[in-house]
Amino acid sequence: MSLHNRINRNEMILWAKTILRLDDYMDYYNNYRYQIDLGKRSSVEYRIYLLEGGIQLLHKKEAESTNVQSASI
Repeated sequence: MSLHNRINRNEMILWAKTILRLDDYMDYYNNYRYQIDLGKRSSVEYRIYLLEGGIQLLHKKEAESTNVQSASI
């Protein structure tokens, strides 16, 4: 095996490992990492919640402005 082939093989192995690690992180980020702004849900859980007709969670400032508007009506 020539030096050039070994370098290309090593680069391909490194690239494959990088892709696998990135794929694992994307899975973690979307399915297991809970976010306070999403009502302590993961991104996927929050999307399902919204698609099933759940009320969209508001940020604190948005919720306060909604309460003020409803109180003035």
